[in-house]
Amino acid sequence: MDTIPALTLNGIVQFIGQEVARHLSETGQPMDGATLANRIRQTYPTFSYAQVGIERLGEAVKEAEQQGLVCRDRHVKHMALLPGPSLPGDGTPASSRGGFQASRYVRPDIWRAVVLLPGTHDTFYDRDTGRLVGPQESHGNQDAVSRRFVKLEPIPSKVQQGWVKEHFGDTGGPPDSVLADKRWWAGFASWLKEQDRDVLIKWNRFRAQRVSGYLTDWAQRHDVPPGALFERSASRVVRAASQEERRERGALAREAVVQAIGEMTPDELGELRIPLKYLLKHLRAK
Repeated sequence: MDTIPALTLNGIVQFIGQEVARHLSETGQPMDGATLANRIRQTYPTFSYAQVGIERLGEAVKEAEQQGLVCRDRHVKHMALLPGPSLPGDGTPASSRGGFQASRYVRPDIWRAVVLLPGTHDTFYDRDTGRLVGPQESHGNQDAVSRRFVKLEPIPSKVQQGWVKEHFGDTGGPPDSVLADKRWWAGFASWLKEQDRDVLIKWNRFRAQRVSGYLTDWAQRHDVPPGALFERSASRVVRAASQEERRERGALAREAVVQAIGEMTPDELGELRIPLKYLLKHLRAK
C-alpha cells in the first residue's frame, strides 16, 4: 500500500482527507473517529500526535476541516466525517461545468439524497427554507406544494454508471460484469478498494465534478438557486444544519408539552413545576 509522509501535521491532515474520501466511496457511510484512528495506527505504527505538535486526533481533524478536506456531520453526537470541498491529495477545490463556478461543497444531506443508495421514502427540497423534507412535511394544498416543494430524486444508476465508463474509458476500469450487476455499486466499491490510492483520488475528483454539474442543472430546471445546494465553507454548512436541527427539536418538544398539558387534570397541573417568571410574563400579556 502506498503511503504519504506523516511526520508533519500537514502529512497527517492530507492522510485524513484521503482516508475519509476512500471510506465514503467504499462504504457509502461517513467515517467515524475510531475507524480513522485505527487506520492511522495501521499505516503509521510508530506515529504519535506529539510528533507533530498536537495532543489528540480531534486537533488534526479540525485542521483538515479548516483546509476543506473533511466535514463533520453534526447531526450525530459521535465524530462522523465526510469529504470536504477541497479534494484530498492536492488541495484543489472541486468545481463544475456550468455558470456556478466556485470553491464549493455539496451539502452532506444533498449528497446522501442523490449519490448514495436510495432511501426508503421520497425526498423533497423546500424552496422556502432550503431544507430537505420527507413526504409527510410536503403534503398539503397541491398548488402550494408544487410552488414550495420539488422532489429531489437520486441520480439515475445509468447516469452514474456512465460516469464510471467516461472516467476510465475502454481500459483500466472495472470489468463489464461489475457494471452489469444489479448491485453494481457494491462491486465497483470492492474493485476500487483493490486499486492504488491515486485511482481512488482521481475518481473522487471526477465524480465530485459530475455531481456538482448535475445538481447545478437540476437547480436551474426546478427554479432553485444553485448556490443553495452548496456551501463554500464545510464548517458553516454543518453548523447551520446543527442549529436548524436544534430549533426543530425545541419546537417539537414545546408542541408535545402543550398537548400533554391539555390532557392533564387540574390536580395534575398543580403538581407541575413551572418558574413563576414565565407564568407572570404570559398573564401580563393577557
